[in-house]
Amino acid sequence: MQEKFPSDPRKRSAKYGSETWEEVTKTEERAEKDLDFLEGVLKSVNFELKEDSKVLDVGSGKGLFMEAAKKRGMNIVGVDARPRGPGTEPQVAARIEQLPFADATFDLALSTGIFDKDVYLQDQKTMLEEIARVLKPGGIYIGSGAGREAGPPKGFRKLIPGGAFWVYKKT
Repeated sequence: MQEKFPSDPRKRSAKYGSETWEEVTKTEERAEKDLDFLEGVLKSVNFELKEDSKVLDVGSGKGLFMEAAKKRGMNIVGVDARPRGPGTEPQVAARIEQLPFADATFDLALSTGIFDKDVYLQDQKTMLEEIARVLKPGGIYIGSGAGREAGPPKGFRKLIPGGAFWVYKKT
């Protein structure tokens, strides 16, 4: 039987003052900069998104990144415990520990800030295992943010050492 997780993984935290993490980091301008950064990272690891490539935005929140990515032609879907997008982008309500997608569905998975243990109550090991499960062999996972304690799941190879973000390839 699959473990049951609470629907809302957020903790109450004074870490960001009166603003939420999302208010601090997610604006349309920031989404465009994040896309530019993503394209540079993918180029540096020789990973090309093709027209039929599927992208998963893990922790998609308000959907700003997805909207910007769609404008650039990406086939992207988001997943968030509390999707707050305007409804124009495909966004699924689910916990990361229980992704509602078939094995090997996505070519690329992205996340920002989903491992911040000061903000969220989550099982990091299970989250990473689920991200690995839905990635195709040869797929790329790019993540960033504070608080990640769990190491990469089996079957991942780190492509870029160190830094504030991590890039793994599913072998």
